[in-house]
Amino acid sequence: MSSRATDAAQRAFELGLSLDDAGNAQRAAAVLARMRAHFATYRCSHCWLKSSYCICAHLPPKIATSVDVRVIAHGKEFGNCNNTAKLLPLMLEGASMLFHPAETAGLFEGLDSAHLLLWPGPSSVPAASVREWLAAQPGRVTLNVLDGTWNQAKGLARRVPPSVVRVNVDDLVSEPSLFRTLRYHPTLERVCTAEAVALALRGLGQPADELAPLFAALRMQVDAASGLLGRRAVFGGDELVRTLRAADAEREAAAVGSTVTARPERCDHCGATRDETTFKNLRLIYRPRACLTAGDDGLVRVRLRVRLLRVWRCRACNGVFERVHMTD
Repeated sequence: MSSRATDAAQRAFELGLSLDDAGNAQRAAAVLARMRAHFATYRCSHCWLKSSYCICAHLPPKIATSVDVRVIAHGKEFGNCNNTAKLLPLMLEGASMLFHPAETAGLFEGLDSAHLLLWPGPSSVPAASVREWLAAQPGRVTLNVLDGTWNQAKGLARRVPPSVVRVNVDDLVSEPSLFRTLRYHPTLERVCTAEAVALALRGLGQPADELAPLFAALRMQVDAASGLLGRRAVFGGDELVRTLRAADAEREAAAVGSTVTARPERCDHCGATRDETTFKNLRLIYRPRACLTAGDDGLVRVRLRVRLLRVWRCRACNGVFERVHMTD
């Protein structure tokens, strides 16, 4: 394979296998399957957090909804621990999450009048304005939710037929996003995907008290992600963070074993030599990386590898550096 073809394959992989190239769908499905299998070795396959910080066992019971919620996510959203749409299949009965283009073949063409699209564009109407239409439908209606960056979502929205009614929640947003501590939101109207769906369900007639568990799950995710970053819980979930950190310590001890961890020979910053009190063992981190290789058959294959890195702090200069602890 030529270097130009290899570079093109690398760019396609880094861009999430190109939204607009339908020929990438099969390859995207293969990559997604490999990522799911590999992520399962160190992350929860449902909440996408580090396995020892998994919140699935702590989530409230699922909520019964009057409509089916289907998330259509950009392929690059898979595995993003700050993604909130992943909570919807965990918290809403009948909800599902699909990734484009790996799992959306023929999906957009099949959208008809029994579907709604949650979309804040100028062609959309308030969710509350379609309550009568929703009540008159003979079967269950599907609320489709696009998830990704703004540009990725706009690309997905262009694929949705114009006959599908667009609804928004602009009139229902009254408070700053619960997710604002982890992701910057420039205006009050910007909310995360999970909050937007909860507000849309409320606009479609779902009682607000029935949706409270979804907001509780979102607060739980924010607290767990804050603990993973070494911060205090934002919404009072300090006990949860302590529990997750204890589980993380047990996992780290199991990974390291009973042997004493060899300390670095010298500091990368100040050059201090090895001493029992010179370096402090901070934590283990799991770092995945994608490797592209060109086979004899001319096909480019993707292999995801994980390195286990140990983070050290030099007591002499307070500098932090990493050393490879283990690799697959």
